Amino acid sequence: MRNRLTAFILTGMVLGVIVGFATNIWVGGDKTLAKDVAGYYHLLADIFLHLIKMIIAPLVFSTLVAGIAH
Repeated sequence: MRNRLTAFILTGMVLGVIVGFATNIWVGGDKTLAKDVAGYYHLLADIFLHLIKMIIAPLVFSTLVAGIAH
């Protein structure tokens, strides 16, 4: 199971580098297009961070309850 998770993480990192490089080539030197594309990536990053924040509170609560109950 651990090797599978490592493979997923490494695959995600490689895909991120490939997408970033492809976006850099596609945008070229056009600054207005670069700002638009960066805005789309920023939206995806904001959604990801909000999802992570939604997980933290229940995780902390369940850890405290389990610790007290134990």
